[in-house]
Amino acid sequence: MIENKISTSYKNDIQKFKIFCDETGRKEDEQSFLYYMYNSIENERVKKTTWEKRVVAIRKYLTVTLGIHFDDSIRSKIGTMRTMYHEDDKMDLIQVKGKSPGYAPYNFRKTQVLSMHAAGADLSTIAKQTGHKSLETIDKHYLEVSDPTVDKYL
Repeated sequence: MIENKISTSYKNDIQKFKIFCDETGRKEDEQSFLYYMYNSIENERVKKTTWEKRVVAIRKYLTVTLGIHFDDSIRSKIGTMRTMYHEDDKMDLIQVKGKSPGYAPYNFRKTQVLSMHAAGADLSTIAKQTGHKSLETIDKHYLEVSDPTVDKYL
């Protein structure tokens, strides 16, 4: 059961859909919804997370405001559109959970800590250079003791 209230967080997505329908001379219905969602992937190249939010927002709008209910064929077409994000030319539109695109500041900091440690710098020098207040944090989160390092001190 879909609640009969539209979240204010959907306002922008709904407004874009209305503008799209107006500019293309389309009626606000299921077919316009499908065409808009397809256009969002192919022409706008929106991120998958944005696309998913649009699906929910516009579906909610059409259901609550216009009383349109989506049958299995519409759900199936949306499911098929989702698979478009796995095409080679659209893989960049998927944000992998837990992975940031490119390099994160943590990666640079860890590289610096490891390089300084390998060069023989003591933990307090590394902490000062990298802005850490706790030597324990450096030891626990950044440094890994390798077998050659252990062997060197035996």
